[in-house]
Amino acid sequence: MARIKTDLGTSGTQEVQDQIKETENLDNTGNYTEAVKSAADLINVIDRMDTGALNKDSLENIRTATRDLGKVIANLPLPFGKDNEKLRYSDLPPALRSMIDTFIKKVNTKIGTKDAADATKLIRDFKSGARLFTQAEVSSELNKMLRLLT
Repeated sequence: MARIKTDLGTSGTQEVQDQIKETENLDNTGNYTEAVKSAADLINVIDRMDTGALNKDSLENIRTATRDLGKVIANLPLPFGKDNEKLRYSDLPPALRSMIDTFIKKVNTKIGTKDAADATKLIRDFKSGARLFTQAEVSSELNKMLRLLT
């Protein structure tokens, strides 16, 4: 990268130099492998609560689920701190899209289709492309569904 920047010299456009800088900073975009692992751990905790293998009323189990969700979100390449940057559902990494789909299905099963339709309306609109979300809105909707599941 350094050689490319040097070769561009003064004739390099600002846009190209900005792209190079963005590429150099990719190591700050989270840890996708850890996000996938945390998502699997989270779904496992929710499944175990649903089957009774874990006490669904235990604060420790709820904390574990919340901590795992935090790990998923923190390890994904989302625009943290950029409150005006909107995302499309298709912009989300596959692990997060899969987790959202799983959450919606589980909420439907847990509280019933009619109540789940109201509870998941915003995230379903996001999925369909009718809404754009910021990173904070994605996190908020995931937390709301997690509260319904725990």
